[in-house]
Amino acid sequence: MSVPARSPSPDESVRQQILAAIRGELEAVRARQCRRPVWHAIGRGRCGSLDASGAVYVFGPSQHVSVRRDQVVELSVGAYTTCARVLAVTEGELVLACFERLGDTTPPAKIRWDASWLLEELHAAVTELDLEAPSARLLLDPPTTGISRTGQPAPAWCAGALDGLNPEQARAVRRGFGSDISYVWGPPGCGKTTTLAALVRTLVQAGRTVLAVAPTNRAVDGLMLAVAERLSAARGLEPGELLRVGPIVSPDLERRFSAKVDPGRVAEADVDAALRGFALSDDHLEAVEDVLDRLAGARSDLDGPAAGGRVDVELRSILLEDRHLLRHRAQLRRLLVVRKRCDLLAEARVVATTLHRAFLPGQFDRRFDTVIVDEASAASFPLVLAAAARAHRIVIAGDFRQLPPVVVSERDEVKAWMGSSAFEVGGVPDRLAAGERPAHLHVLRQQYRMGPDIAGLVGRVFYEDRLQTPASVAARAPSPALPFHGKPLVHVDSSCVGPSLRSDRTNRWHLFAIRQLLGQVRSFVRREGIPAPKVAVLCPYRAELSYLRDALGHEFDAHFGTVHTTQGREYDVVILDLPETGAIRPTGFIRATELNDVGARLLNVAISRARQQVIVVADGTYFRTKTPARGIFRRVLDELDRVAITKVVPKER
Repeated sequence: MSVPARSPSPDESVRQQILAAIRGELEAVRARQCRRPVWHAIGRGRCGSLDASGAVYVFGPSQHVSVRRDQVVELSVGAYTTCARVLAVTEGELVLACFERLGDTTPPAKIRWDASWLLEELHAAVTELDLEAPSARLLLDPPTTGISRTGQPAPAWCAGALDGLNPEQARAVRRGFGSDISYVWGPPGCGKTTTLAALVRTLVQAGRTVLAVAPTNRAVDGLMLAVAERLSAARGLEPGELLRVGPIVSPDLERRFSAKVDPGRVAEADVDAALRGFALSDDHLEAVEDVLDRLAGARSDLDGPAAGGRVDVELRSILLEDRHLLRHRAQLRRLLVVRKRCDLLAEARVVATTLHRAFLPGQFDRRFDTVIVDEASAASFPLVLAAAARAHRIVIAGDFRQLPPVVVSERDEVKAWMGSSAFEVGGVPDRLAAGERPAHLHVLRQQYRMGPDIAGLVGRVFYEDRLQTPASVAARAPSPALPFHGKPLVHVDSSCVGPSLRSDRTNRWHLFAIRQLLGQVRSFVRREGIPAPKVAVLCPYRAELSYLRDALGHEFDAHFGTVHTTQGREYDVVILDLPETGAIRPTGFIRATELNDVGARLLNVAISRARQQVIVVADGTYFRTKTPARGIFRRVLDELDRVAITKVVPKER
């Protein structure tokens, strides 16, 4: 993605270009929402209180929703739809003020809202940015020669932090520590997260503060887990030293470290310890309210009606007094927890969150010594620019050969900024293509995920043979349950069965072939009683993906997803389904001719998710006829023909 020409130093014209791009994307997002409204599940609801204006409902557990307090949303409960206002958003629960009473409880509900408010907040953040600040200048115009040095880490700071790293990873840590700006290019499986976790530990041991951000909660949790493990191994992790702002989506992080990294839980534990016997929660109040409600509607049978009436009155009087005290104590506890949470966020050595939360108001208000942006290649540059304003030094990490930022707008002037990552704006890919090696770029070459044949294909096609596979990885034995006797690269060629693409772009022969493959794996696992390999069935087209998931999802234990949903993940086996055949024209995904094209990036991500085996299901004759001679997928087919085995799809009987 090319960035607009601009003057050598950032000035107000650059800000106006970025703001115009944000506004253009905002308009496109709102237009798409009008055409294709999306509903989000929020779980069942329970009525918390009533007043003249309506009812308050607590919904959950719910998937993470990007709504803000006081925002008006559309609420759907069964066949009924109404409006509601957001009162609070917590990890796992959503509190809504509904304008109508929906009963004591509700069935699973869903909401939709105007998601463009995040772009509005980004616009406000960029408007307030100081483009003359060092962080902004470094991102917009990185040094072209040399590196701005701020000192190498002392041996004591590196003690233990570099354990387990290869020489390239260790150099990346030292350079990230000692530079005002540093780029870490981490191709698939090269230990980028491990490297960043070691860098965070080094910075912490040197007494520096760190803001770690990424585009998604899953990416934040992956980095957070690696950092928590390294700090725990070093000297133990103190509660509140490392804080995760936002919902924890990783089960491992939740299970192992949430009590120490969730600011709400750490604050509650500290306040409860301080209050000792006065540690009261809302559950106590609910219990007392429940007893009072029962006493109001029934008479005790103890010792007869008269005596029972006296017992009711006395018990009710005691409980009313307790309720009054409980309310005050619980309110005090809630206020102390809020205050303690703010104090923790102001003092934490490391704060990890998504790029959006890094600039949203009301999250935390402080500066850091260093900001580390993971998966930066998938983040729009304005997001990184807004987050980097909170720090003096910047580390940009990612892989610009994998998926780029998602942009809704089709306008070139919008894509130029919203579709560009910090790597593109910093000129890293262009300088590499010109044969230059930026001084502030560090490349990780040793990969630990893919077997040597898969890594060889990925390296030759997408990384100019930069990838290296250690002997320990090459020596790993594949699972005996893999189809085709565990051959790492397989092309299942459907060309012999003739055109089989249906009008909705779904391929029945590919469905048959994939069912056979999954069935072979399942049968072997059951027969031999061995652990099942982790399998992903990927397809770039939603119609074909839904077709496969509906037919096979309930039958086989495999992940069915688009390529976008798998970035950052890995599987033992990847089955890549490309259903096109016949007389139709291939999509742009397959016609990519440059490594920076989105189609090439999609292919790279799909193939490089695999540890042990890649199976491409495609009509080889069709793609050789229809795709450009210098196309990226043509190169993949050539590699498959050279090193893979080819299996022809049999006709279904």
